[in-house]
Amino acid sequence: MKSAQNSEIIPHSHEWILLFLLSIFTFLLYSNTLQGEFLLDDLRLIPRNPQIQLTELSLSNLLKVASTTRPVAMVSFAINYYFHQYNVTGYHVVNILIHIFSGIALYFFIKITLALQPSTSSYRAGKYLPFIAVLLWLVNPLHTQSVSYIIQRMNSLSAFFYICSMLCYAKARIAAKILPKIILFFLCACSGFLALGTKENAAMLPFFIILYEWFFFQNCAWKWAKKILLYSAVVLIGAVVFFYLYSNILPTGIIKKGYEPYSFTLGQRLLTEPRVIILYLGLLFFPHPSRLNLDYDFSVSTSLIHPPTTIAAIIIILLFIITAGYASRKFPFPAFCVFWFFGNLIIESSFIPLDLVFEHRTYLPSMLLIPGVIVMLDRGCRNMKLKAAMVIIAVACCSIWTVERNEVWNSALDMMVDSAEKSPAKARPAYNVACEFAKQGNAEKAVYWLKRSVSQKSFNRWDLLKYDQDLQKIRHTKEFQIFYQKIVHKNKNKY
Repeated sequence: MKSAQNSEIIPHSHEWILLFLLSIFTFLLYSNTLQGEFLLDDLRLIPRNPQIQLTELSLSNLLKVASTTRPVAMVSFAINYYFHQYNVTGYHVVNILIHIFSGIALYFFIKITLALQPSTSSYRAGKYLPFIAVLLWLVNPLHTQSVSYIIQRMNSLSAFFYICSMLCYAKARIAAKILPKIILFFLCACSGFLALGTKENAAMLPFFIILYEWFFFQNCAWKWAKKILLYSAVVLIGAVVFFYLYSNILPTGIIKKGYEPYSFTLGQRLLTEPRVIILYLGLLFFPHPSRLNLDYDFSVSTSLIHPPTTIAAIIIILLFIITAGYASRKFPFPAFCVFWFFGNLIIESSFIPLDLVFEHRTYLPSMLLIPGVIVMLDRGCRNMKLKAAMVIIAVACCSIWTVERNEVWNSALDMMVDSAEKSPAKARPAYNVACEFAKQGNAEKAVYWLKRSVSQKSFNRWDLLKYDQDLQKIRHTKEFQIFYQKIVHKNKNKY
C-alpha cells in the first residue's frame, strides 16, 4: 500500500491554530469540574495513600512511588501532590490536559492513516475530516468518566501513550531516512512501555501494531498474515507450556478467587459482556446524560437465550467483525477501526474478574471507531451542507451534554445520588450515598440510604457497617445505633 497524500492539505500554521482553538474549547467544556471532589477510588489511592506523598523531587523518591502496580499513573499523582498536595484543581487540570493531548495525537494518527490509501482507491478524505473526527471524539460526554473522575487518569493516560506509540510506528514506517526511522521506532517502544505501566489493557498494543502493518503496509496480504500467525502460534504455545511447567509463577486460583466478591461466574460474565459492548455502542452514539451512570445495574446473562438479547448481541458483534474482515481491502480505514474497537475491549470485557460495566472502558476503543464511522458517512454522503449540518448538531449536542454531565461530576454527593437513582435495585450506589451524608455528619439521611442499601439482595458487605471509616462521624449517633442493632439482630449469621 502506497502513501497517497491528499491533494488538499491544511497549512501547518492553520493546522496548529485549529488544534489550539480545539484545545481551548475542550478545556472550557471541562472547566466546571475544576473544583470537583475526590470520590470513591480517588480517596483510597490519593488522599489516603501515603505512597504518593512526594515531598522531594528526586529519582530515588520517584522510584519508590513507582514500586507498585500502574507505576506511571502513580508517579503522575505523586508529582501532583508535590506541587499542590491535595488541592483538587491541579489533579483535574492534568486530567483535562491529558484528554486534550490525546486528541492532538489522535488527530495526527488519523491524518497519516487516511493518507495511506490503496493505489486503486478513488476516495480521498477531506482535509478537515481528521479535525472533525477528533472534535467529535473530544466532546463526547461518555468520556467524562475518564476525564472528570480523577483516578481514571490511569485509563486516559494509558490511552494517550497507546495512541502516541501507534503514531510513532506509523511515522517510522513512512520515514525516508534511517536515523529518523530508528528514533521513531524507539519512541514507539518507549510509549508502549509507558502505556503498559499506566494500565494493563495496553497489552493489546503489539497486536494492533501488527494489524496496522498488515492493513496499511502489507495490503492485507494473506501470505504475510500466515507468517505472523505462525510466529504468534509458536509464541503462544511456548507461553502455555512454560506456565504449565512453572505454574507457581502465577498466583494460585487467581481467576477463581477474583470472582468471589461478585454475584456472577466467569461463564456468566463471558455471556454478559457482548450485551455490555452493544450498550457501549449505544452510549457512544447517543450519550445523553440521562443514559450515563457511574454504577450500572446490568442484568447477568445465564445462558445464550436468557435473556434473548445475549445471542442477538453475539450475532451482531460477529457480523460487524466478519463485515470488517470482508471489507478490509476496499475500505481499510473503517475496517481497521472496527477491529480496533472490539479488540481494545477484549481485556476488560472477557474472563478477567471485573465489574460488568464501566463507561471509561470505551475511551481507547472509541478513539478510532468514531473516525471510522465519520469516514463511512463522508463516503456515502455527497451533500456538503447536509454533512456540515450533521457535524454542527452533533458537536452542539455533545458539548451541552458534556457540560451537563460534568455538573454532576463536580459534586461527590450529586454523583452518588445520580447513580443510586439510576440503579435503584443495586446496593452499592445507595451505600455510597449514605457514606457521603455520613461524611457530612447527617445521620438521618445517611441511615435512610443505608436502609435502602441493605434491603437489596446484592448487599454483601456487612463488615463495612462496622469498620468503614466513611461512617465514622455517625457511628455513635442514636439513629445509626438503632439501625445497626436492628440489622445485627436480623442478620446475626452474617456478622
